[in-house]
Amino acid sequence: GQTRYYSLSYFDFGDQLDTPLNVQKEINRFVMIDKQLYGLYNVFGNGVINGWLIEDKGYTTDTGISISITTGIGIIKFMAGETSLPGGINHLETNTILYIYAVWQGNTVRDRLVFFTASTLSSLGDFAVKLANVTNNLSISFEEGAFTESINVENSNTSKLYSLYGIECFIGDFTYVNYIKHPIFLNILDNDNWIISNSSIPYISDDNIVSNNEEDVVITDLVEFNPTNQQIVFSTDYVKFSDFTLGSMIEYETGIFLVVGLRTGTTLGGITGNDLLSSYSETNPAPEKVKFRAAALDSLDSYRGSIITIDKINNKYDVFYTSPDGLYPSDVNMYDDGRLLVSESSFGEASGRLIILDAWGNVVKDYGQGTFNVISDAKILNNNHIMVSV
Repeated sequence: GQTRYYSLSYFDFGDQLDTPLNVQKEINRFVMIDKQLYGLYNVFGNGVINGWLIEDKGYTTDTGISISITTGIGIIKFMAGETSLPGGINHLETNTILYIYAVWQGNTVRDRLVFFTASTLSSLGDFAVKLANVTNNLSISFEEGAFTESINVENSNTSKLYSLYGIECFIGDFTYVNYIKHPIFLNILDNDNWIISNSSIPYISDDNIVSNNEEDVVITDLVEFNPTNQQIVFSTDYVKFSDFTLGSMIEYETGIFLVVGLRTGTTLGGITGNDLLSSYSETNPAPEKVKFRAAALDSLDSYRGSIITIDKINNKYDVFYTSPDGLYPSDVNMYDDGRLLVSESSFGEASGRLIILDAWGNVVKDYGQGTFNVISDAKILNNNHIMVSV
């Protein structure tokens, strides 16, 4: 016999199943089913038909950051997939953009079951359907009464943690310590002590009013301390740091730091902040980045960019390198052979650059002058290529 709509053959009582004609009918029947199902799913296309909605379940100590996924049905690799019970994913990576997928598995063709996974990859191929992408938010939870002043950063307002100039506060396992007022960088030394630099030359934008407390807290510019007992091991105000030039340091040798920062001095010539802003007006306002550079020109007028060696054991300070007028070093990295990669920012003309210094502080090579203004940092990769952040 045959079915009404697709003329699919079926065996009736008394049919001989092993005859060539009936075997061919059996083959044709399954080929027809396969073609029709594929054609049907191909019209709809791979994707979610209904359900499989993502819900943020927050964070707990047992599940970490987690999401739940509702029941649903969809087409994956031109096969029906379905879940009759809600699913979920626990222990999602922090501070990462993740993509949530329903994934085809070997038994899907028979039982229609799929499994859910999270990946940093934006595509897993045709055996997976993307349900959503999620970003784990930056948030801080403070113990009530732990601080004398109220601190409030809502999960929905994480713009307080970053700005045009990059992320201002990265929160991992949060530890409250003293000696921090306006941090520029933090390093962990070979002895596991922490060393922090504090900016004493802040940038105050038009919409960011910085007010002093009644009691002005004075914090040292460079502080090394033991994070276990929070005791200061070493501190100095010999080198300054700013929001504009940032700064950096490496442990050059045991007990000797190579610090990128500022020293008091006069920059000869060059343009002022007003000069930079003179081509703008109320009808053609200066972009925020230009205002930032203009403020830097005025704030740094009495400073020179320098790299300082600090021998903390012998309390000895030496100027290793001084940047030319109008240039300010922002970061330093060391090659295996002892040469130094230094990034220098320029706030007037585009004369920022990358330079290579030898062991005596001489410039042996430079890159990119005439291309860069502000360079936040430059890192040496494992293949000796250079990654620049501007």
